[in-house]
Amino acid sequence: MSTELEQIAEHGRAQVEPYPHEQKVAQAAERLRKPSETERHLEEALHATGRLQFQREYEIVGYFVDFYFPGTRIVVELDSSHHEGREVHDARRDEILKANGYEVHRFMYSEVMNETNKVVQELLRLVGPVQKSRRRKKRNLPKKSQHEIRSETRNAERLQKEADQDREYAEKRKRQAAVSRTKPKYRFRCQGCSHEFWAISKPWPCCNACNANRLVRCVCSEEQCNEVFKKRRVATRCPACARREKDVRNSLRGGLAEDWKRGKHSRGT
Repeated sequence: MSTELEQIAEHGRAQVEPYPHEQKVAQAAERLRKPSETERHLEEALHATGRLQFQREYEIVGYFVDFYFPGTRIVVELDSSHHEGREVHDARRDEILKANGYEVHRFMYSEVMNETNKVVQELLRLVGPVQKSRRRKKRNLPKKSQHEIRSETRNAERLQKEADQDREYAEKRKRQAAVSRTKPKYRFRCQGCSHEFWAISKPWPCCNACNANRLVRCVCSEEQCNEVFKKRRVATRCPACARREKDVRNSLRGGLAEDWKRGKHSRGT
C-alpha cells in the first residue's frame, strides 16, 4: 500500500473541500473528555510535578494541539501508530505552527509510556524556566494588628467627616453668595399715609396702602433716627448715623481694643 507521500508524488495533491471548523471543535471536545491512555498518563505525570501549567486540545491557527504550555509558545504532540503515512500532513502542520512563532516537540506513545521521567524532565527543562520567570511573585505582606486596623478605621472616618464638613461649608458659602448677589432692600415711608415697608430701589417702589409712588421716600434704617431723605436718594443710613457707626467701629478697632489689650480699662485710665 503506497503512502501519502508516494501518492502525492505520483498523482499530485487532491483538491478536497475545507474541513468544517464545527466538526474539528466537536472532535477536540470528545478527545478532551475521553483522552487516550498515553495522553492521560502524561497529563498525570505533569500534574504530579506541580510546576508546569498546560492546556489540552488547545486551538492554534485552526489546529488543535495535544498539549500547549501558556506563556512559552511551546506545543507538544504525541504520535501513535496511526500517524504512520501522515508525515507530509504533520510536517505541513508543524511548518504552519513554526511560522506563527510556536515551537513544536513530538514524542512517540512508546516513549511516553516507557520513559515517562525522561519526557517530563525534558519538558521541565524547556518550559519550567520560562513559566517561572513569567509567574508573578506573591508578596508576603505582614498581617496588621488590631490596633493598626482600628487606627486606620478612625483615620478613614475622620477624613470622611472632614470631607463632609468641607462640602457643607462649600454649599453654605454658595448659598450666601447667592443671597449677597440679590439687590439690597431699603426702608421706605409713604408721605401720604405714613406706611413703612422694605423694598428695592429699582424700580421705584409704590405704596401698597394708597398706591402712591411719588410720595414714597427712603428713610434711615435706624429706629431712633427716622430721617427722611430728599427726593429719590436711597441709602441704608443717613450721614449722621453712618458717621456715628464709623466712629464706634474705629474706636473698637483701634483705641478701645488696645486699651483692653494693655489692661488700662481695669485702672480706669
